[in-house]
Amino acid sequence: MLALTLAACTTTPKPIEGASPDAFSRIGRFAITVNEESGKQSAVQGGFSWADDGRRYVLDLTNPLGSTEARVEGQTGAASLTKADGTRLVADNPDALAEDALGSSVPVLRRVSR
Repeated sequence: MLALTLAACTTTPKPIEGASPDAFSRIGRFAITVNEESGKQSAVQGGFSWADDGRRYVLDLTNPLGSTEARVEGQTGAASLTKADGTRLVADNPDALAEDALGSSVPVLRRVSR
């Protein structure tokens, strides 16, 4: 089983002009530590930019140098992950997409009431 530890920081939410009241955007940094069953541990860190207009979201993940490593896009009933090398994964929802990409279920992209 894959265990993940995630730490992140974000900027103050920015309203998206002309979008629904649920719209928001975030820019921040993340750090993830992965503990594999074999005992191997690895860490990944970088930045993210997340925009959600209430109907569609786009999440860009960047490496520490600022290059985009992956883009996650979604809307009701569809989610996709495009990696820097052009490979693409598609699923019905973000949770299924994360499971396909990581090999283990990880609940993601849950809307939090403000």
